[in-house]
Amino acid sequence: GLALHTALLVENRRIVVFGGRGSDFLPTNALHILDTASLSWSQPQTYGETPCPRDSHSAVMISTSAMAIVGGRAGDAWLN
Repeated sequence: GLALHTALLVENRRIVVFGGRGSDFLPTNALHILDTASLSWSQPQTYGETPCPRDSHSAVMISTSAMAIVGGRAGDAWLN
């Protein structure tokens, strides 16, 4: 399972899921996309600097192909 992640709806068709804590209770920086039409999951290729693994963060889509991640917690450290 996954907890403390963000999930954003893009173009009323895809749900973009980033970060959170997995079943091992460790933070992750994994990015997954659910296509709601086909109910299939994918892991897209990413560009730019990859955020560190984190949970309890905020996220916003700034375009259909770009996401901004802010704050959260990486292990026991809170991020700005």
